[in-house]
Amino acid sequence: MHYYSHHIGDYNRDTAHLSLAEHGAYRLLMDCYYVTGEALPSNQATLCRIVRAVSKVERDAVQKVSSAFFLPTPEGLRHKRIDAEILSYKNQIETASRAGKASAESRQRKRNDRSTTVDVPLQRKRNDPTNGMGNGTSTERQPTINHKPITNMIPSVSTPLTPLPDGEGFTYSASFLEFWNAYPKREGKGAASQSWNRVKARPKIDVLLAALTRAKSSEQWQKNNGQFIPQPATWLNQRRWEDEGTPAQNQPTTEEIQASWRH
Repeated sequence: MHYYSHHIGDYNRDTAHLSLAEHGAYRLLMDCYYVTGEALPSNQATLCRIVRAVSKVERDAVQKVSSAFFLPTPEGLRHKRIDAEILSYKNQIETASRAGKASAESRQRKRNDRSTTVDVPLQRKRNDPTNGMGNGTSTERQPTINHKPITNMIPSVSTPLTPLPDGEGFTYSASFLEFWNAYPKREGKGAASQSWNRVKARPKIDVLLAALTRAKSSEQWQKNNGQFIPQPATWLNQRRWEDEGTPAQNQPTTEEIQASWRH
């Protein structure tokens, strides 16, 4: 997970007794847990490397919060609430994915139903007594050059249907929801979804999330409590993930964290 809700009231209630160093250690351990989606290693030296605890005060803080808030298991150190949040997130992504596929199949079926083929016969019967005349002439009215073919009135299979607004059958894709949850300024969800579907050559979600991480650490996005963060639709339309940003200082990547556990 690259985003999670932080309930300030619950956190302050459970951690009011912690020191400043202990607060920092606990938050860094929680961030690591959410990012990897796995139990933390039980080895204290490895935990200290993860949160970059160097001094004795910092190492003691890691030992205190890891034993107070995490449960030792054969897999490592577990956190009941974080496990529940991760499970809920995975279920949400799976549900959105299934709903998106079902919605796409439903729209395709509707387009197929509306794209019937009209067969206009070119050869007319002659000398058929059922047409009202037996002299080889037809009583049917012949089209003039001003008449447009009837097939022009039928929408093509490739004609896209206007998606329904959220709450009326429209569903967001799993990858868009992951982008939306990671974006710090969640405004204009409908416009952002349209831009998400419209932008050509959009990279994979991991690339976009990495670009968001760089942008969040930039001076522009942090100034005045995020006043200058663009709308998500604007960020997508302008392909801002291609901007060169300054990554957060001294923040290990997920790969670096997982690699440290094997040492």
